[in-house]
Amino acid sequence: MGPGFKYHVVTVSAIFFALTIGLVAGIFLSPKIATRQEKAIRDLQATVKNEVIEKNASLDQYRECLAKTTPAVLHNRLKDIDIALIQTGDYPEAMNRTKEALVMAGAKIASQTVIEPSWNQSDELLVARLAAAHSTNPKFPTNRTDLANRVGELLAKGDDPIDPFLPVLEQEKFLRLNREDDRTASVKYAVITIGSRNPAGGRISLADLPLILALQKQGVKVIACELLEAEGSDIASYRDLKLGVSTVDNVNRDIGQLALIFAITGEIDDYGVKQTAKRLLPSISP
Repeated sequence: MGPGFKYHVVTVSAIFFALTIGLVAGIFLSPKIATRQEKAIRDLQATVKNEVIEKNASLDQYRECLAKTTPAVLHNRLKDIDIALIQTGDYPEAMNRTKEALVMAGAKIASQTVIEPSWNQSDELLVARLAAAHSTNPKFPTNRTDLANRVGELLAKGDDPIDPFLPVLEQEKFLRLNREDDRTASVKYAVITIGSRNPAGGRISLADLPLILALQKQGVKVIACELLEAEGSDIASYRDLKLGVSTVDNVNRDIGQLALIFAITGEIDDYGVKQTAKRLLPSISP
C-alpha cells in the first residue's frame, strides 16, 4: 500500500468522522438534516468500497505481472558467478528465498553456511571454547577476530579439498554446512541473510561485523538481505556500523529479488520498502 493510498484512507476517515458528527447533531436539530447526512454517509461508504475493490484488483494485477516477468528479467544475469550464501539472522526462509533468486539468475551457490549462536557469546566464553578446541587441534583460532578471518578466508578462497577445515568448525558447532556443497570454489560475492527475532541481541556486533570485515579483507563484495516481515530489522544497525554493504529489506518479494540480483553487481545502497530504504531498486541495465 503506497503513501498516496494511505493518505486517501486518512482523508476518507476524516470525512466519515465529520459526517458522523453532523448526523448526531442533526438528530437533535432537524430530522431532514439527519436524513441528508445519513444518505451522504451511505454514498461515501459505497464510493470507498468500490475504490478499495478497484485498488486491490490493480495490486493483484501488478503482483501477477511481477511474478511472470521477474524470472525473464533475472535469467542468466549472474550466469556462472560463484556466490557464498551465509545466514547470520534468525530466519531460514530468508536464505531459501535468497537462494531461489540467485539460482533464477544463473548464479552458482559455492557454499551455504549458517553461523551458529555460539558466535554471539561474550568474548570470555567464546575464547574459552576456542581454547578448548585449540588444545586438541592447533589449527583452531583462539579469538573472535581470528575465527572470523579464518571462516572469511575459507569462504572466499575455498576450503582445502583434501583436508577441509569448515567441517571441523561444524563439529565444534561454530557453523552449519550444506552437505551438497562443494565449498572449494573461490568467490567474489557473498550474500548474508539477516533479520532478528530478538532485536535487543548483540549478534550484529559479535558475529556479522567481524565476518563481513573478514570477507571484505579477502576482496569479497557483501550484500545483506532480510524478509519483509522480519520481527526485528537489522538494517538500521548495519547503517550505523557503516559496513559498506548493500541491503535489501524484502527479499521474499519479487521486487526484493530483483533488487538483490542487480545490487550484487550494482551500486551500494539500501533497497526496499521499509523506512531504512533509500531506493526501491538499483539501476537496471539492459
